[in-house]
Amino acid sequence: MTDFMETIDHQKNAANLVTQLEKQRGGKTISLGQVVKSLPATRIILAADPELQVAVVRLVVETYARLGTSKAKYPNEWFRKSNVPNAGAEVVRLLVRKQLPFTDEMLTEMFEQLAGISYLSLVEFLDQLVGQVEKRAARQPLSPQLRGALKDFADILLGRHLSAAEARYWKEQLGFPRAIDRKIAKRVETILAAA
Repeated sequence: MTDFMETIDHQKNAANLVTQLEKQRGGKTISLGQVVKSLPATRIILAADPELQVAVVRLVVETYARLGTSKAKYPNEWFRKSNVPNAGAEVVRLLVRKQLPFTDEMLTEMFEQLAGISYLSLVEFLDQLVGQVEKRAARQPLSPQLRGALKDFADILLGRHLSAAEARYWKEQLGFPRAIDRKIAKRVETILAAA
């Protein structure tokens, strides 16, 4: 029961801190990484216990997934919305560089959520989150579920789920997949091939 209550407390605290972070950012987007590093909420998050940091990462990923996933015929342009937690994304980039106590289940859930996002390429912390999995894979074998979620994520990032005509449109009109997308997907494929 205590673990459950601690989890609930971490989730509430994470939600409160991410809300504070976005308010403190006040819509500033120029040099966002530098702005976020100077915010009081960022300092609190970076000094927090690892379980709270994990809760912050999971909350931001979940928020991106909620905003970016759509059942509509046309892709959801979530990145144009004013409620995208951009400051939260910058904090995630800082947090996932650390060794955080993610479980395979947590990572599986996050990569499954990410694979459902329209314009996945525009999520700012993909590179760092894949880095977290690379560190984990170097220490221990990944679960079959996490391996499946990673494969789906890489396929979506590269547009392998698209028809030839759709893939051509995304490449010619929008420039996707970008070089960084191909690089991230290659890193995922290397993780999967090594195990």
